[in-house]
Amino acid sequence: MPKKIIDKVKAHKDYKNAQEKQKKLDKAAKEIKDKKVNMSKTTDIIIAIAIVVAATSTFFFPGDDVAAWGLLLRAITR
Repeated sequence: MPKKIIDKVKAHKDYKNAQEKQKKLDKAAKEIKDKKVNMSKTTDIIIAIAIVVAATSTFFFPGDDVAAWGLLLRAITR
């Protein structure tokens, strides 16, 4: 891809917002790992969901936070 196009994309506010959101999701994933959450227990799954919600400042299942729920599912399957 031409560098000119890459630079335009990286300068866009949506790209910057996505980068910030990814940093928050990475932080949430680290917190889940650090707490050694057992994803076979319902209470621990709720704790993991709360960590993702708190880290990304979102509510349950908003359309624009598919990445947050994708990360949660990835964390559950590990």
